[in-house]
Amino acid sequence: MAAAARAVKEGEMTLSQANREKPRSSSSAADPGPDEMLEKLPEQLQVLIARSMILQTKVRRLDTSIHAP
Repeated sequence: MAAAARAVKEGEMTLSQANREKPRSSSSAADPGPDEMLEKLPEQLQVLIARSMILQTKVRRLDTSIHAP
């Protein structure tokens, strides 16, 4: 459990305080690169990258809904 989540759970800080301290991830960090590069990778790695991209999208959507004002 993240430190901020633990602090909220234990009453050491409010959810809004934890939200202000929460680092935002960069959407460009999830960019796997050009398709030409991906096609050169082994198939299992391509599948893993695709699955991780789906997971990152779901996490960003969840993060947005949780931290929306």
